[in-house]
Amino acid sequence: MKEAGYRLVSATRRATVAHYTERILHNVGKYLSGMVTVAFINSMFSFVLLLVVGVPGAFLIGVIAFFITLIPLVGTVLTTIGMTIIAFIHSPTSALIVLIAMLIYMQVESYLIDPKVMSRAVQIPGAVVLISAMAGGALFGLAGALIAIPISAGIILLIREVVWPAKERA
Repeated sequence: MKEAGYRLVSATRRATVAHYTERILHNVGKYLSGMVTVAFINSMFSFVLLLVVGVPGAFLIGVIAFFITLIPLVGTVLTTIGMTIIAFIHSPTSALIVLIAMLIYMQVESYLIDPKVMSRAVQIPGAVVLISAMAGGALFGLAGALIAIPISAGIILLIREVVWPAKERA
């Protein structure tokens, strides 16, 4: 399909379009691997926390937390709510410990882990990662939040390597 798309571009510009398309798609793949990394960290923290607190089914809850955390912006909040409810069924004290630990973890994830992992994955500043995800989510919901960061990475790539050099030559 990519090759068919490339053939729609004039032959003189085809190599350039193919080059940038491949780089943008590579960034999308790196973004997805970054999301998986963050989700894995979250699920491991959730598993260990629930294991320490003594909540039954900690492994299964950790696995479920992995998949829910893949949802940008709200995934960690949803897992925190679910884990707190399940821990409350086990014991109110466990629920309080889980809630406090997850609130602290959410701050660490939002301000340290996410920006660090995503800025390395898509090579854009952490502030742009946060702003892109929030804007995409606000404008287009879950789908917007999912695609906002790769789109931002593609736009930054094109600005840095196409627009700025063209402006320097003019």
